Amino acid sequence: MNDTTHNPESLLDVAAMPGDHPLKQLSTTTVSALYDLDTVSEKAERITTDFAAKVKADRDLTQAAKARKIAELASQHAEAIQAVLTAVDNVPKAALAHMNRLQAVDPLPKGDADARAADEERRAALRTMPDKDRSRLLAEARAGKNPSVAAAVLRGDSWLSGASPEDFAAIHARALVHRHRDTLMLLSEAKTHAVRARIDAQKTLDRMASLAGASKGALTVANRELPAERMLTDKLMALRPYLEASANG
Repeated sequence: MNDTTHNPESLLDVAAMPGDHPLKQLSTTTVSALYDLDTVSEKAERITTDFAAKVKADRDLTQAAKARKIAELASQHAEAIQAVLTAVDNVPKAALAHMNRLQAVDPLPKGDADARAADEERRAALRTMPDKDRSRLLAEARAGKNPSVAAAVLRGDSWLSGASPEDFAAIHARALVHRHRDTLMLLSEAKTHAVRARIDAQKTLDRMASLAGASKGALTVANRELPAERMLTDKLMALRPYLEASANG
């Protein structure tokens, strides 16, 4: 279905979303995950900083012992940060699942034999017409100037209309962006929040590690880019030219 509900400017603006908004759950999940990460990270750094100050003031400990004690505590709190990052990892997973449910074109009503026949006729005409004419009509469909042809092409396999895989992908991408641009922008934002959250968490861990005299990366969130996030990135990158074009007019 097309986007008909109000879309807020930010995925984090939960209050702006009506209860039946399709991204309400994703918005709530994202806000909750980021809040929990901020809370756990702030607490971990504060406790480690206070502990480090006390340990460094203890004259009975050697420098090596001080560093070891601080590192042990920092490592414990790093595990807490790692645990809460799991919820952040779920954000792009949920965004990908929602994106996969978006339709570039509505399916034909069940039992509408006339509409189905019209689609089949358009695809057959495209498949059998001269290459020059087919290329012109497919170009119009790619540009959004011939929606009936675009819909007929998308409701069948590409070979049924004589469209190349590239033509089919372009028509699909353009139609998807036309129908769901605001939603796609919010899904892209979900991925951005997950990436930034990992970066911020790593910065916190680096500051905690430095309290024990360790170098950056001694405590790490590791490489947490998940397959779902990579797939979401690839899908959004494929739509980027159409998203940019729609934003420019």
